[in-house]
Amino acid sequence: MYFVLLLNLLIAMFSNTYQAIYENKEAIRLKRILDMKNHLSYDPIIGAVSSTFFPINIIMIPLIPVVIAVKNKKLNEMFNKLQYGCMILLYSIAIMAF
Repeated sequence: MYFVLLLNLLIAMFSNTYQAIYENKEAIRLKRILDMKNHLSYDPIIGAVSSTFFPINIIMIPLIPVVIAVKNKKLNEMFNKLQYGCMILLYSIAIMAF
């Protein structure tokens, strides 16, 4: 009697695990597609222009022609770091305000 009960419990546990994996499979597939798209579309020379974020892209608009005209990897990396620094600063201010 107990053996049948434990066997049913084991089957239910495997079924639940399989269903959870099956539900996450589509989300994982879509995330991989987006990661691949972002990786392939990133240009190491003018990537700072394409990777701007909403509040920061307004600040970076005057610098975009410079990045495109110079086409230098070091300048691109500097602008990317500047953008991320601004983003971290804005988020830190927002967190402190809350």
